[in-house]
Amino acid sequence: SVFLMILPHHPNNVELVKTLMEAAQTHFDASESTQAAGRLDRAVEILRTIVGHTFLDTRETRLLLARSLIKKGLADEAIAILQAIEGGGYPRIRAQSLTAEAFIRKNQPALAADIISKVNFDDPNMTDDLRKQMWYLQAEAMEAQGLVEGAAEILDKLILLDIKYRDVKDRHERLAGVKRRTAAVQGSCPACGKPNLAESRYCASCGSTLQPS
Repeated sequence: SVFLMILPHHPNNVELVKTLMEAAQTHFDASESTQAAGRLDRAVEILRTIVGHTFLDTRETRLLLARSLIKKGLADEAIAILQAIEGGGYPRIRAQSLTAEAFIRKNQPALAADIISKVNFDDPNMTDDLRKQMWYLQAEAMEAQGLVEGAAEILDKLILLDIKYRDVKDRHERLAGVKRRTAAVQGSCPACGKPNLAESRYCASCGSTLQPS
């Protein structure tokens, strides 16, 4: 807290900003623990102070602040910070990933999918960790839009890359089950238009005889 009070009076002190960044990273990393109440709030407080009172903040500072804000459920503020990040390379790809995640948290999966569709996956700065995160978010966004087959195809690639990534195995199995159930539907009943299973001889809704497909 002493360092935070000093910063507005010494905004160009490189060592001070470095010390605060290290503290923010420590608080963010510790926020995963169930016994770390308040650590995420502390990280956000420090990072907001750095961004608001010095020109020494870097793109990594803003990325960490955006990650912290998304984790706190403050997606709008995170998006505003991410959209202001300029330049290319790894930070730009990371910003695209976080922006997509923020839109998913805002229940706007179409915007998230649009952002990821514009990502250059052949960029030399694209790491395996970023690729996995992008694919996971892309599948999540597609599933939220009801595009189950597309989401399943993305998870097919992700599970080959890392079967232990987050809950990808369970998500993949669940979507595979949805695909099987969807494939089992023969089509609409010619009499009432309701869907029926492939093996059904009579419509489950109106009882009409189903014609072979």
